[in-house]
Amino acid sequence: MAEKKKKTITGQVLNSIKINKLKCINGLNEIIFKPHALTAILGPNGSGKSTILHAIASIYMPEKGFPGEDHRLMHFFPRSPHAEWNGSDFIVNLTYRKDVVMIENELKNYGKADVRGSRWIQIYARRPLREVYYLGIDKCVPIIESEKKNNIQYETSSVSNDLITNILHYASYILNKPYTSFNQHQQPNGKILIGVESEGLAYSSLSMSAGEQKIFLILETILKADKNALILIDELDLLLHDEALKKLIDVISTHAEDKNKQIIFTTHREMVTTLSDKINIRHVVNIQGRSYSFEETKPDAINRLTGKST
Repeated sequence: MAEKKKKTITGQVLNSIKINKLKCINGLNEIIFKPHALTAILGPNGSGKSTILHAIASIYMPEKGFPGEDHRLMHFFPRSPHAEWNGSDFIVNLTYRKDVVMIENELKNYGKADVRGSRWIQIYARRPLREVYYLGIDKCVPIIESEKKNNIQYETSSVSNDLITNILHYASYILNKPYTSFNQHQQPNGKILIGVESEGLAYSSLSMSAGEQKIFLILETILKADKNALILIDELDLLLHDEALKKLIDVISTHAEDKNKQIIFTTHREMVTTLSDKINIRHVVNIQGRSYSFEETKPDAINRLTGKST
């Protein structure tokens, strides 16, 4: 049997990010992603929460021959007549292992020079290696909303493996609903839909509630990712009620700590500030043209500073 190919870079950790200028963010002090595997970024609308995720998503590229998404700054920040993004600048602090050598606190600078027409740096092909997944708000749109046909056809096949067993187990716990099987439905155009069975009723993602569909997407993405992966989720709380959100955080926190994965998400749900024993709480706000990140603060303190609700 052929020996399984090994990654050349392992043990990746994003220690921090400091954004000098990027979109609506100006002079943001260092955001540290420790000591927990999970980090929640809170803040008022327009404070730059999603911009931070977009910057982080573009730091790495997947190693050739291994899974992961390849996001680029130019995809999140496209040029337009009103936005060249010149002068953008942020610095990340990285730790990783190359072969047997541990490299700690390596600083890398990303951005775009002030000169019009400048290219983004780092050069894309020279970015650090890591398995990364980004779940934007668009991924949470119910599938039925994107289907245009009135009559949808597909062929169903049952799927069973350790990953599926874990997804069903955790989904049952989070949603307080007994899921017993997982199916794949292939449409004539090749598109794959997921399906489940609960209490004798089988149905596809077309019939799932928006929150239910989101839970399965998040669980599948996080559980299938390899050790040391980075998962970014914009508005984790969207479409979820408090109890489901608490259980989801409980599940993914335990899993991430065990598998050395990092999960960074944005949220408007102030309830997460009560979970600082398992989440790094970071509030981001803009005050008089300057951006600030506060650690382990409470929403009412931020509201007094800004006059806005997070």
